[in-house]
Amino acid sequence: MPACPSCGRDSTEGDEFCRGCGHELPRTIAAAQQAGGPLIVATFGPTTGWAGKTIAYENQHFVLEGLGPITAEGVLEYDRQGHLVWAYAGLREWVQGIVTSHQAAPVAAAQQAERPAESRRGGSGTAGSNAGKPPSGGRERTWVLPTMLLVALGVVAVLATILEGGYVRDGIGIAFALLAVALLVLFVWSLVKPETLSPRLPHAASSSGSPVRLPAIVACLCVASFALAAVLWWMPHYQVIAPTDKRVILDATPAMTVKVKNHGLFPGTYTASYKVAGQEQSVVRLRLSPGEEQSVTLAVSPDTPTGPQLLQLGSAEILATALHPAEFRVGALQVDPAIVKIRQEISVQASVENVGDISGTFPGAMEANGGEVDAQPTVIGPGESTTFTYAVSENSAGPCRLQLGDARKTVMVVHPVRPPNGHLLLRGASGGSAHLTIKNRNGIDAMAILTRTSSPKAPVLAVYVRKRGKTTLNNVPDGRYIVWDCIGRDWNTYMRDFLTTEEHSRWRDPLVFSTTSSTSYWSDAYYNYSQRHTGWTNWTLTLGNGPSKYSTVTSSSRFPEL
Repeated sequence: MPACPSCGRDSTEGDEFCRGCGHELPRTIAAAQQAGGPLIVATFGPTTGWAGKTIAYENQHFVLEGLGPITAEGVLEYDRQGHLVWAYAGLREWVQGIVTSHQAAPVAAAQQAERPAESRRGGSGTAGSNAGKPPSGGRERTWVLPTMLLVALGVVAVLATILEGGYVRDGIGIAFALLAVALLVLFVWSLVKPETLSPRLPHAASSSGSPVRLPAIVACLCVASFALAAVLWWMPHYQVIAPTDKRVILDATPAMTVKVKNHGLFPGTYTASYKVAGQEQSVVRLRLSPGEEQSVTLAVSPDTPTGPQLLQLGSAEILATALHPAEFRVGALQVDPAIVKIRQEISVQASVENVGDISGTFPGAMEANGGEVDAQPTVIGPGESTTFTYAVSENSAGPCRLQLGDARKTVMVVHPVRPPNGHLLLRGASGGSAHLTIKNRNGIDAMAILTRTSSPKAPVLAVYVRKRGKTTLNNVPDGRYIVWDCIGRDWNTYMRDFLTTEEHSRWRDPLVFSTTSSTSYWSDAYYNYSQRHTGWTNWTLTLGNGPSKYSTVTSSSRFPEL
């Protein structure tokens, strides 16, 4: 007996409608049954080796042309492989109904005592002809809908997790919410047209009790999915978002800032204990709206040892690293020159080392007399050093106090003067009768100094002689004197010397100043006469440059200072 393509119930010969569900039977099948001839069910397509061969239904059996009887499961297997072209619309469903009725034979056998005799005979004959050989293709098709729902659940969970920024709980909750909506639609569908779902559901759900059990099963799954969606997604639940940089800098107020976000669809209060290395520090309470996130500052003691530190906020654990901040050590300031004139450039150089644990920006602010004259902000890595170079000038005379970080240095700024020709810079001895004439044939000014041979570094006379000038030192006391001279520029009162000295010289032989006296006597007829004679030595020096037979070049360290 053929089976209904909707519910799988056997039909009797000549029936046009199913007696179980009222579904209309294919007219071609009914006509074939009335005629008593074979029914051409399907033909093998051109892609197979059996192209053109037919499968017919005759005497309650399917017959493959040239081969013989085959089972209904075999027909569906050929169809699953894409070999068949069905003769009429609805024949595939009809064959599927026969397979379903065969699979329900054990249940039907238990109910045969309550069924009419002709139904038992038809059912037993149908079951007996195909019992024990259910094809794998039929079993697989009955799990299509549940498999599709599970695959869709997984795909939606992954996509939702990605859209939620990697938060898995929200992704799974959204997936279950959508699954609950899909199950709700299936629940309504199962109430309206249950027969359309039976071929796509497992046999347990497609048995004789399916019209009652199927909606109940779908309803239970729908409620469970809604409950899971509520727990995982709708109710307030919180995520602690740690920063990418998990370093804690042990400065005056070390801390790490995290964010707490409410992923639920309802507002709630987040309450959690904050601990450092297992020791509770405080309790955090935040009122958060749906989707809102707030920042929380987790303070750390400045005395915390460096290295890994475990910070806990509720169930969230953050492995932070405590580090000393960037600390800069400035070496001694190297200045050149140490004495400058007004508006002359001072070159300042210093090495700065970062002795901290992290990189930092050294401001590089050079100060002169308390005011910033240059800034060179530079990033210096831990353990690295950088050399800074500055050019500084001052517009007024006096000390210029330079400072870079903690390093300090004072440079003297002088105002050059040019004394008049013959100006006595020092006179530590007088009272003599002799004089010294000095001629400067150089193109720059000169300074001549006289020291006694007994104390060659202690000046007693000093005179300024301008370029191409000539001067005379009078009243030079008797004694042996060493003559020193230097030529240069920018003489100043602070140094009592030239700021820039071209050459220092020392005369080879000392100058000897001496005074002699004698008395001569004579007489005439009336008187006796006497006359006293006094004599002294005068010297004339001509200053040049470079060594000569009279002078030699010397160093500034040997030259006497005024």
